[in-house]
Amino acid sequence: MPQNAPTGAAGDSVASPGLHALAPDSGPIPPMTEVFEAVPLHTLLEAAGRTYADRPALDFLGRKSTWSEIAALSVRMARGLQDMGVVKGDRVGLFLPNTPYYLIAYFAIARVGGIVVNYNPLYAERELAHQIAVSYTHLRAHETDSYLVCRLLLE
Repeated sequence: MPQNAPTGAAGDSVASPGLHALAPDSGPIPPMTEVFEAVPLHTLLEAAGRTYADRPALDFLGRKSTWSEIAALSVRMARGLQDMGVVKGDRVGLFLPNTPYYLIAYFAIARVGGIVVNYNPLYAERELAHQIAVSYTHLRAHETDSYLVCRLLLE
């Protein structure tokens, strides 16, 4: 067993995810030689929505969402952001936990050309106020009673 390898309750080696979990005879990982076309981020979700339309994209607390549902909700939110005046280059803050709302909002902001500013929901009020002040955020999205709420920052 390698030095400092994680062990289970019985002292057995526990494989953790990562490169060292590969079979020893698999050899070195070859360098990446494929060049990918640069595309706007939101087009990846659109493509997944078409290609994998009815396949599950998320399973959150027992509610499954398909790729086409996530893509459609992202488009809908993007329209709402545009209606609120968000334009390319605007900073939009996400004050969201790991929920489907986060994924939908992230891609919606990308669709309108906004810049995502992630706020840590665990920050103290003082830390959050500082982050808002230094990030020049124009809009903040947060979750309240299971609804995604967007508010303009007027301060």
